[in-house]
Amino acid sequence: MSDLDTAALRALDAAASPAPWAPVLGWEEGGVIGEADSRLIVAIRNALPALLAELEAVRAERDQLAAELAGNPIIAVHGGHRDDAEASLAALDDEDLEATARTYRALADLASHVLGRRRG
Repeated sequence: MSDLDTAALRALDAAASPAPWAPVLGWEEGGVIGEADSRLIVAIRNALPALLAELEAVRAERDQLAAELAGNPIIAVHGGHRDDAEASLAALDDEDLEATARTYRALADLASHVLGRRRG
């Protein structure tokens, strides 16, 4: 994921005039702001709080899943490589097998969630 500085964007958001904004055509240093540019600026400004909240939620979810995966014996020992993981499954006790199943279900849920966002 990118190194987008959400704290800096939140500070800019807080310092700016409160949303919602409305398009205004006029002069700006360096030229005229056209209708399309004005609408884009307005849309981005008005969407910024929700976009930052969504990004922060996704990052938190990613970090939580990474922490959960770090404790999984298959992922931790084999880095998720299928050949090594399959060989190790037979040696796991029931508790480790359940943890592994939960991990793979979480990964499948995350993949579905990400795909849904991309298609949505």
